[in-house]
Amino acid sequence: KNLVGFVNGIHEGEAFLCGLVHDIGKLVMLDRNNKLYRDVLLRAGSGEKSFVELEDETFGLNHVEVGQWVAERWNFPEEVVQAVARHHRPWPQRHGNLQRFNERWLLVKIADTLVHASGIGHPGSYSGLRMRAQGEIERCKLELGTSIERLNEVIKKNESEFEKNFGMYEDDL
Repeated sequence: KNLVGFVNGIHEGEAFLCGLVHDIGKLVMLDRNNKLYRDVLLRAGSGEKSFVELEDETFGLNHVEVGQWVAERWNFPEEVVQAVARHHRPWPQRHGNLQRFNERWLLVKIADTLVHASGIGHPGSYSGLRMRAQGEIERCKLELGTSIERLNEVIKKNESEFEKNFGMYEDDL
């Protein structure tokens, strides 16, 4: 939601919905097979393999595929379905695609990267994930067409809102 101001043509509510449901597949997988998925979560903390790789190894499918299925069944708009389905894709070959094409999936990927780099939503033991995300901050800056200072303002705002709304931060998890 805090990134929408960088991009024309994406409504704040739609961006919020994309961010809210992009990992819905994780919740479904956790609900359907709690023990196995908890093992995936524990193993993902090392950062050696991604959630998607570990899910594929364990279940033969991943949260992206499950999430897309759920989004389609719930009749979400196609832009939202694609944001769920594509948020773990590699960065586009050329930067600036978000500015040119208003790609919702890319906005979700950037938001996800910034959140992971800040350590929000994962325990401190997920240092591998956090370090990998911090290494992608420069790419986020390029996609948004902004300065690192402005991007840091967004990161600080996200951290502040998280702490205000949930009363905790990385060290509390």
